[in-house]
Amino acid sequence: MVQEFLQRTILTIPPILMALTVHECAHAWVAYRLGDPTAKMLGRVTLNPIRHLDPIGTLMLLFSGLFGWAKPVPINPRNFRNMSRSIVLVSLAGPLSNLFLAALFAIAYKLFEAAGPEFLSSMPTLWRPLFAMIELSIIINVALAVFNMVPVPPLDGSKVLGNLLPPKQSFAWAKFERMRPTGKLHFGHYHGVLANWLKLQEEYECFFFVADWHALTTDYANPANIKDNIREMVIDWLSVGIDPAKATIFRQSSIKEHAELHVLLSMITPLPWLERNPTYKEQIEAIKEKDLLTFGFLGYPVLQTSDIIIYKANKVPVGIDQAPHLELSREITRRFNHFYGEVFPEPQTLLTAIPKVLGTDGRKMSKSYNNAIFLSDPPAEVEKKILTMMTDTARKRRTDVGSPDLCPFFLTFHNLYSNEETINWVREGCTKALIGCIECKKSVIPKVIAALEPVQKRRKDLEADPGRITEILSEGTKKATQVARETMTHVREAMGLE
Repeated sequence: MVQEFLQRTILTIPPILMALTVHECAHAWVAYRLGDPTAKMLGRVTLNPIRHLDPIGTLMLLFSGLFGWAKPVPINPRNFRNMSRSIVLVSLAGPLSNLFLAALFAIAYKLFEAAGPEFLSSMPTLWRPLFAMIELSIIINVALAVFNMVPVPPLDGSKVLGNLLPPKQSFAWAKFERMRPTGKLHFGHYHGVLANWLKLQEEYECFFFVADWHALTTDYANPANIKDNIREMVIDWLSVGIDPAKATIFRQSSIKEHAELHVLLSMITPLPWLERNPTYKEQIEAIKEKDLLTFGFLGYPVLQTSDIIIYKANKVPVGIDQAPHLELSREITRRFNHFYGEVFPEPQTLLTAIPKVLGTDGRKMSKSYNNAIFLSDPPAEVEKKILTMMTDTARKRRTDVGSPDLCPFFLTFHNLYSNEETINWVREGCTKALIGCIECKKSVIPKVIAALEPVQKRRKDLEADPGRITEILSEGTKKATQVARETMTHVREAMGLE
């Protein structure tokens, strides 16, 4: 009995070692070929079983007669150009390699079988167990392939299924957003940006950061307010519901790898690409009071590209009017990949609907226009600003008929906060002069103030705990630094710098 057990063990171990080794090596090799060098750098693209096997799991197989466990192959999905497809291919590589081995052993088994019993009996004694090991190898490789395709974590089948499901059911990676530190935020920031962030953090791995280096491109002569503005802005982020447990929140200047990648991208970015940037020309004309003829302002798109691709962001949320601006980042990324290999995924545009939010004077709500209603304004101040907000200029008297579609107040606050019944009431009352502008405004003020109440309560709690903001930014910096360092290791390797 003992002799039979030992014989079975001796015959079983080599096929198991081979099956597991080939399985894990296939994962590592395919990941490397698709752009992720993590496993290769750790020595996993090898047929040396010692690199792959988990000693505890391997010892357990002696007692269980089942499969020993290999160490998981480390991959960084952000290194893949097409993340979902690449994860599927890497996950399938292991089971398919086992099926390929099983097919090879089945051919060998048939050849032995066709040779007849005379051939087997004529073989040297030490070679006779080979036939039994071939038979075991077929069984073990097929079983390992089928077992790993079961869609249960952490098996390969769960990764394949997870990345083949529709986007709403699967997990997508790396959505990148930034905001320049301008201090307290207003309704335009909330409805134009933050409301979208709240949705994204529920569906994607998000990186939200304070772009303080970007602020220096225009405010380099007076950076004294940036530090306080960062604090006020992050408080507003957290107050509206941005959750540091769901998204990585950090300060751009805390991640020095942004600057390193910016320098490297600057080396390959043609100057005419930057000079033809329409935003550059427009702002030079619009902001006459500041000297913007600086390298920093001209090279803004290069720093922006660094911010995006250092986290291997495969989606960048933008409004339709901003989509052309992302194209320059895509061109820079393509140029880098052309010179050094497929290091970065090309950032794709994630078009988002941005509602029109107008200020009290009818122009786009902006701090620089002094027409903003802030998320932190007390209720009385919110009401005062709304009551003085511009309406349809055709309504000079209460008896004049108006058009809600020409009314800045209606287009902003009723469209965002009123239900269909109220909107219909306002439309009829305005177009027939049945209600005045003050009455129209007062119908929505309570809803606006009610929406602000929980935001301002959270803000008050955060202001009472100043260390909390520092702690959140510190934790976010640690997470972002880890990702950025992995990327820069890959970049330096691709460029031959290390």
